[in-house]
Formats: sequence, structure tokens, C-alpha cells
Amino acid sequence: ALERNEWERACFVAEIGNYPREYLVFFDEAANDKKTLERRFGYSIAGRRSIHIAPFVRGVRYSIIAAISLSHGYLAFSVEEGALDGLDVFDFAVNKLVRKMQCHCFLFIHLIVAASRMQ
Repeated sequence: ALERNEWERACFVAEIGNYPREYLVFFDEAANDKKTLERRFGYSIAGRRSIHIAPFVRGVRYSIIAAISLSHGYLAFSVEEGALDGLDVFDFAVNKLVRKMQCHCFLFIHLIVAASRMQ
């Protein structure tokens, strides 16, 4: 909440408002392993420690990245073993997402600009 900047937010809303909803694509990344759902805290009887048996080893970590649009719904996804880095995200955008949306080639340019701003 402290990082919120109302001026930047208004500028973003004004800029994104110039595009039709068919042009908007959203994608995000998530990961999962054996410790993903493990709790760090627990409940027990007053004065006693809580006991939780959980795997010590993380196991294999899987990462997923998926894209949706407001007008077309699900567009593409990718599941990979291990963590994703910037090149994996770029590869997903170019090789899976843009290829599927060939009619919206300008999107590729916006993705490159957005990726360069993230670094």
C-alpha cells in the first residue's frame, strides 16, 4: 500500500484504456513442490508444542506459466521442471503465446518493451 502511486495508476489506466479489450493478455507464473502446502505454524493444547510431520526434501519443483485474455479466455500454458527465469518467460511469450496469436503481431512489440522494463 505504501508503494501505491495514484498518479502512476491514473496514467496506466489512461494508457491501457486506449486498447480494445481484445488486445489485452495477462500471464503469470506459479510453482509447486512437496513443501508448497506445508504450514509453518500450528495449533496445540496450551503449554504443548504442536507436532507436524512433513517431508524434509522439497522434491521436484514444477513451474507453470499461463496466459489468458478477456475476449478469448485461455491462450497458452507451459509447465517446466525447476524455476523459471526471464529467458523462460520470454521464450513462452515468443514461442507459445505470439505464435498462437499471429493476428495480433503488435503484441510482440509490447511484450518486449514490458520485459525490458522488468529487468
